Amino acid sequence: MTEHELQQIMMDFYANLLKIKRANGDTPNKELDSQIALFRIKLSAFGLDISAIDKAVLGE
Repeated sequence: MTEHELQQIMMDFYANLLKIKRANGDTPNKELDSQIALFRIKLSAFGLDISAIDKAVLGE
């Protein structure tokens, strides 16, 4: 697996976590929030800008 392929998989996984968060509505979920924060850190370490994913999924 190339680094680019890994980045694509991680971005897809991050988008899926955001979709779960959106579906959760206002229900608190500390584990989900923790997983999202962890993936933001991991994607940032690759130098990836995740703001487009946030906007597309959450409308932020």
